[in-house]
Amino acid sequence: MGEFFDNPGAFDRWVTLWKLKVPPKWRTFLQRAICDILPTTNNLIVKRVQVDPTCPMCGQAHEDVMHALILCDYSKMVWNISGLHVTNILTNFFSSWLVGVLNILTEDQTRLAVGVLYYLWKARNSVVWEKALPRSGWTVTAAARAERTYIEVNRSLRQASSTVTPVDETHHRPRCYLDAGYKQPTREATYGVVLLSHDGSFIAAKSGNLPSAFSPLMAEALACKEALSWLKDRNILTFVLVTDCMELRNMLHSSRMATLSYVGVIVDQCRTSMSLFTCLHQTAIKENPAELGQQFGEARRSTAIRDYLVRRIREAQPYAVRRSSEKHSHPRLLGEENQRSTAVRSSEKLGEAQPSPTTW
Repeated sequence: MGEFFDNPGAFDRWVTLWKLKVPPKWRTFLQRAICDILPTTNNLIVKRVQVDPTCPMCGQAHEDVMHALILCDYSKMVWNISGLHVTNILTNFFSSWLVGVLNILTEDQTRLAVGVLYYLWKARNSVVWEKALPRSGWTVTAAARAERTYIEVNRSLRQASSTVTPVDETHHRPRCYLDAGYKQPTREATYGVVLLSHDGSFIAAKSGNLPSAFSPLMAEALACKEALSWLKDRNILTFVLVTDCMELRNMLHSSRMATLSYVGVIVDQCRTSMSLFTCLHQTAIKENPAELGQQFGEARRSTAIRDYLVRRIREAQPYAVRRSSEKHSHPRLLGEENQRSTAVRSSEKLGEAQPSPTTW
């Protein structure tokens, strides 16, 4: 049985080695050379392989890793042609020599040096198996050509990948529209949730009361919590969450902070629930009667949601009439009942249009 002695302090630049922008087989070759497991004549004799111990390239000395790659006469000629002043590093161990190379050469020079080492070993194998030693100039040229080709190919691949337009997959996911209502005098809060498929068809809806809501923002947060729990019960793990409360959306997107309010506690609970879903995108929209009319048209099968959305359409009605009046420069002569009827009819006409909220 042979003995193996490991000196872990001989080479401590493994991270630098594996980050070199060279072909993977070059890095693997360097690892084998540092660990002294290349099939040099000295290593073969240790393994009881009967071979000529002299160097196959120069025939003047026993061959180890340091001799084959650095100290051989053929290797010295190759290094002189390459223009890399690495033969001045005086050491008897290849790992120490490589540390010196990494310290004194630039990144481009280091890549060329690694290529020269690899092609020196290929020239050595050519002598062993084909009885032919390439010219020293050809070895340097082949190493430089291979290094340059690898860099150019990787650069072109990065440029091609950067020009590819990412596909927005949110258009192929169901959308969950949620909203909350809050009456300040009585502190009564309600919520409504409508789930639509990616093509706008109705899937399901839910509505209910929200106990213990002290502000409109708290009502929106509770509505979000109820919607996430409802979706989890329905085993819907991939969807787009749509709300008209920008403040709630920003709180859900912000980094976790110390909880200093009831709303903060609810938002933290929403974040915890959101982590259970496979893919969840949040979207904020500005509420208008057209979008509510679309939801009304899709949720017509649910009486509770229909009544809830009709109430929201009527509440949003003055905004639509004001925008229409400013656009057409007509005076506001209609009474309250006529305005309300106009907004409802406008919403029903626009019910076929799918809202297109902006994804943040």
